[in-house]
Amino acid sequence: MAKPKIDLLTTSQVAKLFSVAPHTIRRWAQDGLLKPARTVGGHLRFERNSVNQLLAARGFSVPDQVEEKIKTTSGTMVRVLVVDDEESVIEQIQKDLKGENVHIETARNGYEANVVIPLFKPQLIFLDLLLPDVEGFRICQEIRADEKTKDIYVVAMTGYSTEDFLSKAVAAGANECLPKPLDPKRIKEVTRDRARQIEIEAITRISTKPSAPREESSF
Repeated sequence: MAKPKIDLLTTSQVAKLFSVAPHTIRRWAQDGLLKPARTVGGHLRFERNSVNQLLAARGFSVPDQVEEKIKTTSGTMVRVLVVDDEESVIEQIQKDLKGENVHIETARNGYEANVVIPLFKPQLIFLDLLLPDVEGFRICQEIRADEKTKDIYVVAMTGYSTEDFLSKAVAAGANECLPKPLDPKRIKEVTRDRARQIEIEAITRISTKPSAPREESSF
């Protein structure tokens, strides 16, 4: 039975994609950043999927087919926390994200949010700025001040979308601020962007993780 064909690239082809010299690619292979195969003649070959992952992690353009795959949330579940005392807002976000690869938890006030955040470890928070027991500004500041939560992407939500109010939200640590009523399209965009970023971060960690020396394969 014939083996499935693997799409391989030469050192020069990979170097062209990264806009570097071929010797740089060979050094990356030695350092474990890219894992090569070898031809019978001893030439390096690189699997296209691995190259595309490193391209995405380093911010280079990726061939359309692979880029589209990275843009989906099919492989990356996002933990989303919605903090709002208005049930209609919570229900809207749940509806907007139906069909997306997400796990949604909710909190109706600041106390609940402070309980849920360390347990659930959300990667994206939709945070109302005017909660019944504490201002969302304070919650945002606490998120940024804690080493364990400082990298959470926080989307502030408010019905008072004045310039001063929005500036105050960003100053408190919000990544962005959405006016109410919320735009369903933007809710999806934010979530998909976060999923894509999480996936790229994971690829970067894998690509930069030191690997133990091992014998090279010969083909």
